[in-house]
This record gives sequence, structure tokens and C-alpha cells, in this order.
Amino acid sequence: MSSQELKNKNLDESLHLKVDIRTEATISSTQEDFPLCEADFIRLKNGKAKGLDIAITFFLTSLGSLILFGAKYLASILDNKLFVYESWEWIAPLIAAVISIVIYISSTIIPNDRKRVWSAIEAHFKKAPRIRHIKGANHD
Repeated sequence: MSSQELKNKNLDESLHLKVDIRTEATISSTQEDFPLCEADFIRLKNGKAKGLDIAITFFLTSLGSLILFGAKYLASILDNKLFVYESWEWIAPLIAAVISIVIYISSTIIPNDRKRVWSAIEAHFKKAPRIRHIKGANHD
């Protein structure tokens, strides 16, 4: 087809244009991916510190003991009786709470497999450069 102006015409053949008709640039960023293997994935998925579970168990035990101690105190008030208790009834929950805190702090400080994988991923993405790509609008 020759150079001519086309207005209000139906075309039944392909147009071959020698100009770039794109008007907006496409901008993207890429970064080197982290080679996550199946073993690291399993560590991330199931690698919760076991110490946290133990700490929660001790904490809930101490909380339950304190609730029972409080219920016994409330019952003595409602019955207008002298509140009588054994020393272990308040010492045991206190010891369990202290054990819970110690286990919790130690489990957050001590590194485990999951923390190691997360550290490796964070280090990778801090070091891996981000590369910007601009495509189109005469930036190819």
C-alpha cells in the first residue's frame, strides 16, 4: 500500500507500519531469586522452636493454678470462712511462670534451623542487586 491518508474506510488487508505505535514504557524490576530447596522449605514450614511449645505449656499450667487459687479465695469470701491455703498453691504457679519465661527467652535467643534459613534468605536479598528494565517508548 502506498502512503495515503485513510479515514472512514474498511480495510481488508494488513497494515505494515514503520513506526513504533507503543506510547507508554513498561518498567520492571528483577532480582536474583533465592535457590530454596525442599529441605529449606520444610525447615521454614515445620521449624517452629520446640521451646515455645514447652514455654506455653508451663505458662498455661501456671495460669490454671492461679485461677484455681483465685477460685478458692473467692469461695472462702462468699462462704464467710477463713481463707486457708497451702504454700505450694501459690509457689507452684510462680515457679511454673518463671520456668516459662526462662524457656521462652532461651528459645528466642538460641538459633534453630528455621532462623538459619530465614537469615540466609534475608542476607541473599540484601546482597542481590535489583535491576530496572525499561521497555518501549524508544527505550528498548
